[in-house]
Amino acid sequence: MANPSTNKAVKTPKNRKTKKSLGLYVHIPFCRSKCAYCDFCSYTGVDSKIVDHYINSLILQAEDFSIQCRGYCVDSIYFGGGTPSMLTSKQLTRILDCIIRLYNVHKNAEITVEVNPATVNGDYLRKLKNAGVNRLSIGMQSANDNELKKLGRIHTYDDFEKTYNAARYVGFENINVDVMYGIPDQTKESFSNTLDKVIALEPEHISLYALKLEEGTPMYKMQDKLTFPSDDEQFEMYCEAVRRLKKSNIEPYEISNFSLDGYESIHNIKYWLGDEYIGLGVAAHSYFQGERFEATKNIKTYVYAMELVKKKIPIFVSYEKIQKEEAAKEFFMLGMRLYEGIERSEFEEKFGTELAAKYLEPLNDYVEDGYVKIANGIYAFTEKGMFVSSYILSDIFETVEADGNSSSESNYDED
Repeated sequence: MANPSTNKAVKTPKNRKTKKSLGLYVHIPFCRSKCAYCDFCSYTGVDSKIVDHYINSLILQAEDFSIQCRGYCVDSIYFGGGTPSMLTSKQLTRILDCIIRLYNVHKNAEITVEVNPATVNGDYLRKLKNAGVNRLSIGMQSANDNELKKLGRIHTYDDFEKTYNAARYVGFENINVDVMYGIPDQTKESFSNTLDKVIALEPEHISLYALKLEEGTPMYKMQDKLTFPSDDEQFEMYCEAVRRLKKSNIEPYEISNFSLDGYESIHNIKYWLGDEYIGLGVAAHSYFQGERFEATKNIKTYVYAMELVKKKIPIFVSYEKIQKEEAAKEFFMLGMRLYEGIERSEFEEKFGTELAAKYLEPLNDYVEDGYVKIANGIYAFTEKGMFVSSYILSDIFETVEADGNSSSESNYDED
């Protein structure tokens, strides 16, 4: 079994940078049903034998990577999906125990499991906690049942509240709650009701996401028949959330994430700081030793390769060696998602003054209109800028790319 000491809540120091630290993401792609907005890799109605084979394959993949990771300390393990709580507590514990046996896992590692309120009870949560899980991420999305129905969620708000209270009862002291805005038929009043209820529960962390219509999903196909909040209404919802969460000492530290001081997600911060992580399972992404790679989304191919033919066929569908220019672009894009922004001196130290200037100086154009703030060499989006940050970053990337092409063409002409 996992070390019981990891059952305690783990507080995350700000700006934590552990030398040779590593995050592990474990993808559990099973769901009871597919949400109307979801385009993640997940499977419904899967035979229990396939689930068993998949778990065996996960463990084999974990064993493979463990050899390359001997010089690393794992400080975060994240079970995402899909719906990880579709597995039995025994199945999840088996995977976790394997990871702890194979890797150098920090005694205070953050160990998170995503749960759907309709798939767990108090006994299940107690077993997770006894296995070493010390953080839960509960998918609430909305406190209004009509909105949950529009999203295709399989739970009600009452289900969520019972799950949350059960988690507290068995001793979880680090809980994230997912909240969504931009839902069909959602109003500013109904969103305010969601905020009222989630704030009253006093979670340590809240993830606040705008609904995105992804091509190929049921909601995308029927969008013309649905009524969504306008862009202005969604902006007002976001601003209200920031204001009210701050008032409750739940501070924003990233565009979609808010927490009490010391409860920022270690695992998520890894992505935004460009730290290394390994993804286990179908469709899982990894960034390790300067390479980015992605596993196949086909569960049959994954299981066949890992378990049945002993890895004689590849499970990865893409490999990319990250060059300096691409690394600088990612550092800029991910760093600007953080409310603390990017320190110019750090950018220059990592990638040189030329690349730092190329990406940071275009931000000056957004200061006057209140989208960006620059102080003491730190560039950061304002609250207003965060809401439209994707558009601003896309505009800057297009400008940088156009300048690069112009420079290349000019050099060619001179030759």
